[in-house]
Amino acid sequence: MCNPDVRMWRGCAGLLVAALGAPLDGGGRVGISVPLLHEEDGTLHHSLRRESRVTRALGEAVIGNRRAGRFPLWSELVTDPAAYRRATVADWATGALMALSRECLDACGAWDESFFLYSEETEYCLRAGDRGFATRLEPAAEAVHLGGDSQVSPRLWTLLTLNRVRLYGRRHGPAATTAFRAAVLLRETSRAALGRPASRAAARALASPTALRATPGP
Repeated sequence: MCNPDVRMWRGCAGLLVAALGAPLDGGGRVGISVPLLHEEDGTLHHSLRRESRVTRALGEAVIGNRRAGRFPLWSELVTDPAAYRRATVADWATGALMALSRECLDACGAWDESFFLYSEETEYCLRAGDRGFATRLEPAAEAVHLGGDSQVSPRLWTLLTLNRVRLYGRRHGPAATTAFRAAVLLRETSRAALGRPASRAAARALASPTALRATPGP
């Protein structure tokens, strides 16, 4: 899959496809390969992620996801530069550009369309991992991602935030989900206090008792 705001460097697609099916030392194989992504200005886009946990949501709320990203316990975001210089297996990755093996598609089925725009790639990577298909960065494959609307649009950021909590709830029990939602709310509230309109909108939505019953469109 490839978003319309991605520009692949020469040879990127071939490298991603060639990486599929490679066996992993710990068992399983590569079912999803992703490229090294750059922002439009050429800086590295941190595209690798760890699975959501309450401690990671709290770490991001207290010290910020980029600083916390250096510590696996405290952030979903992988910021270690070394992780982007080698073939790194991640729990999931930004879905701007992905190659999926035929075996992975057959085992996992279709993407979950109940997650509109955001979290569908997260859910799919985690589902693939449950079935023994890893998501792995292929650093020799490079592309530019021109996106970023979710970072500035209150509506899209709210959708992303709600879907993140909804997905967590599908994979964990009610008590853990309540704790995770509270941690995410703390993060958005703290960002709202710093004057971020998108976080203000997300915090309002998270505080609503009916927010997670359905996923709104943009």
